[in-house]
Amino acid sequence: MVDLPDPIAEGDLDRTPLAHVLAHVATRQITGSIVLWPAEGEQRTGQDRIRVEAGTITAARLVDRQPVLERALMPLLSRAAGPYAVYETIDLVGDSGVSARVDPFALLASALRADSRDDAVERVLGQLEGRTLRLRGAAELKRFGFLPKEERFIEIMRAGPGTPEELLRSCELGPLFGKRLLYMLVLTKFLEPYDAPPARVSQPSPEPRAAGASISGEMRVSQLPLPPATSTPPAPVAPSASTSGSLRPPTALRFKAAPALPPDPPTSGLAPDQLALWKEVIERSRVLETQNYYDMLGVARNAGTDAVRKEYFALAKRWHPDRIAGALLPIKPFVERIFGYLTSAQDTLTDEKKRAEYLRNVQDGGGTPEADRKLGLILAAAMEHQKAEVLIRRRDFEGARVILEGALELNAEEADVLASLAWTLFHLPNESVARMLATAERALRIVPAHDRAHYARGMILRRMGNETEAMAAFRAAADANPKNIDAVREVRLADMRAGQAPQAAKRSGSSPRPPGSPATPPASDGGFLSKLFGSPKKK
Repeated sequence: MVDLPDPIAEGDLDRTPLAHVLAHVATRQITGSIVLWPAEGEQRTGQDRIRVEAGTITAARLVDRQPVLERALMPLLSRAAGPYAVYETIDLVGDSGVSARVDPFALLASALRADSRDDAVERVLGQLEGRTLRLRGAAELKRFGFLPKEERFIEIMRAGPGTPEELLRSCELGPLFGKRLLYMLVLTKFLEPYDAPPARVSQPSPEPRAAGASISGEMRVSQLPLPPATSTPPAPVAPSASTSGSLRPPTALRFKAAPALPPDPPTSGLAPDQLALWKEVIERSRVLETQNYYDMLGVARNAGTDAVRKEYFALAKRWHPDRIAGALLPIKPFVERIFGYLTSAQDTLTDEKKRAEYLRNVQDGGGTPEADRKLGLILAAAMEHQKAEVLIRRRDFEGARVILEGALELNAEEADVLASLAWTLFHLPNESVARMLATAERALRIVPAHDRAHYARGMILRRMGNETEAMAAFRAAADANPKNIDAVREVRLADMRAGQAPQAAKRSGSSPRPPGSPATPPASDGGFLSKLFGSPKKK
């Protein structure tokens, strides 16, 4: 089970349509994932997940799949209800979705020509009734891909400010499509009240968001707040390593150690059958962490639904917590845990869709409590590392140190985190040079070709006065990653000082490349975090 960070926005599409969410994501250039749940009582399961990068849609994994991403997204914009959540930074689509770059502005324009949420249109424009509006940022309007009649309406707005009523009287699109166009421009901040200060997107508060808070609370057109949301997303199960399955918006990252085993049974006071059960609980708890749902129920992977139910009911009679009373009460929490896993196993393996997703997880090496916990620790460390990278770019090295040391408590063998920590320690006063060097070398023991660890080690060795070994470290960094500009610069300067031309081919022992041929890619991926989030930015 992998807990996720708090969503930066959440609510229900009833009060905050997806058009509002996409406009917010686009104008703030958010990178992360949007998740949509079915409305209460709706006869459909699963979630629709949309990945965005700097405000642009780049992929989606949808319940109703279609090969063309833009076309597949269109029905979501007319959805009348259902919880949503926006998660910053994290990718919840993975490689299983449909990939394509879709400009949210162009998508909104296409949706407004089809089936739009006219209740939201009336609600927003109703709050602007009688207000004078002006067009701004006209250079970016080409992103919408307006049709000729829409362009003529834009020209009317560009000619001068006017109230919605005045603008619509001059619109040849008709009142319905004219209102939709005004609504879209208001959402995307291109149309704003003329009798108020310029529209400004409020910055996120450093305080945690209240549960159920709506994205509309952050989307303001001058003094015009959109209606707040009234519901909170439900709490299905968190995603697996392949980002399949369900997820829930958590309140915080919380990753626990492996559960403790039941205490040893007392030497007296238990009947023989009670003592036997107590020892069985200990043994069952010991193996539970490494078992998948098939092992827990004792069924084959190809067992039918009836066979799964039969085994579950047989086990439920024995492991139901209501049987635990009297002298056995100390082990009741452990029996409840065992029963909970058995119930989850039955629920998953008797649902065709859940079972298929779970089997993929098992085949990928997951599906056990131990594997899910380890994945949770890795993902948590990765997310903490991303936070620290931001602080490093801001030169808040003390803040970065605290976060990186916490990330290592979650996953002690991550080379990316160790390399960043070595670089952070290098910039802190009164830090031990020996600790800096040991941290960089620890990263290199995990990933010998980690260019950032080599570069950090070189800078530390230079501080220690060991220029020869420092240059060897810089050359190792440049060989591992020719795009590491800092390392390449150090090597070039050293070669110039030595009166030599900087020839990477000679350093690496490879043949020179002909002009115009592509460079050889780096030899190492730098660790799990580089795979998860991409190559780290230059410090």
